[in-house]
Amino acid sequence: MIFQPRILVKTFSGVLPEKVSTVKNFIFYIISLLAANISLIFYTQNHKRVSVCFIATKK
Repeated sequence: MIFQPRILVKTFSGVLPEKVSTVKNFIFYIISLLAANISLIFYTQNHKRVSVCFIATKK
């Protein structure tokens, strides 16, 4: 898979959720970011919604 650093940087430059306080939460946040970006690049919008929902429920 090819990652797009610019998209990740854009996302990180946005508002960082305050609930990301511990290292574990931060790791989950990065994983969900990667999943959302991968879905955005490689899949359609419907698949993106499914992926984001799956990550959110897995948290």
